[in-house]
Amino acid sequence: MQHINFLKQNHSRYFEKGGILEKKTLGMIRKTEHKYENQYYFQAKNVFDVVFFIRPKLVTYHFNPKKNSIDIFHNGLKLNNISMLHVNSFPKGSKAETLFLIKVLASQGCPIINQIKDEIGKRQDLFDLFSMQDGISCFVISSIEAGEILLKSLPNAQYPLVSKPVFGQQGRGISKLDNLSNALTYCRQHFLQSKEALILEEFMNYTREWRVYVVDGNILFTYERVKKFDRLVSNLSKGSQPVSTCNFYKPKISDFVKSRIPNKYKLGIYGVDIALTAENTFNILEINSRPGWKGARMLNFNFPYEAYKTLIKRAR
Repeated sequence: MQHINFLKQNHSRYFEKGGILEKKTLGMIRKTEHKYENQYYFQAKNVFDVVFFIRPKLVTYHFNPKKNSIDIFHNGLKLNNISMLHVNSFPKGSKAETLFLIKVLASQGCPIINQIKDEIGKRQDLFDLFSMQDGISCFVISSIEAGEILLKSLPNAQYPLVSKPVFGQQGRGISKLDNLSNALTYCRQHFLQSKEALILEEFMNYTREWRVYVVDGNILFTYERVKKFDRLVSNLSKGSQPVSTCNFYKPKISDFVKSRIPNKYKLGIYGVDIALTAENTFNILEINSRPGWKGARMLNFNFPYEAYKTLIKRAR
């Protein structure tokens, strides 16, 4: 509650006439005090004048048709003119309240940094990559029955496949399925343990992989992920090592990413994973709205701080 007390004590300075004046203020919504979300908070304080947390269930609204206005209050403070809202995740039990606050503030011209995962998970990535004629050939299945019918219909040449849970992260749940027997066993085990859909991708043997940090359409940092020789994925959590991108690839990666990412990714925070094929062409593997920055930190790049330095440019 310290941030709330600070704002109340300085109400006349920051909230005169029902709106924040001059100072750049950032409202943040998060689920827990996880170190990932805390780092955004601590680094935001180095860029914005005022940073405070918003609990959506404590927000009230005054709809006034006669004045054609909607006043927004949080703990007695008016939020209409905050400079920017950063939504890192849904607080427990506050999904509807969070989405409504985003809708109302956005209608009033408040810039929104929305890192909330889409409810359809990686399936949204598949659709976006497909729409730009990128990505990897894959199947999406939602049940044991559907999986068995599909897998038994595939020719042997279709294998190996790579499994990817729809809501997986940090390389968890990714396996190489060499044949029909392996695929059927994995599929059955998955749906016995989970109700979530499963993605089965064509196996691609990439020669190199990179993580590219894109904020509001600007490439802030790139590093190469060098995986262990016996690992399927290049996630740092699986033992890969971050290496500075060599000068030969930097402009090529920059040109490729800028030319390929859809317009919907031009605003916000994203980690774009790309790979180089044996044919010396780039592929986008994934676009992550909640990218980790362990690799960037290991290479002495403070991603949250640099991200806010870019984001504040469109704060009102």
